[in-house]
Amino acid sequence: MMSPLTMSMIYFGIAGLCIFLGLQFAGEYGMWSIMSIALAAIAAFDIMLGHRFWVLHQRMKSSENKDNKDNDNKKDK
Repeated sequence: MMSPLTMSMIYFGIAGLCIFLGLQFAGEYGMWSIMSIALAAIAAFDIMLGHRFWVLHQRMKSSENKDNKDNDNKKDK
């Protein structure tokens, strides 16, 4: 199983690729085609998922730091 940070980077990368390809299709035909709109929708979905995994990573990281501080405080007593 991959970490949330890795998953978020994968989703952001796919979103960037979809944005690039969507702009290429729009520029090639001079207007927004069905393919350009579909790629924009996929990119928006991937950005949302990447953000959710990034937030999950941050929460896990802060939880680990909190647990480590609690353990250090128990050892000192």
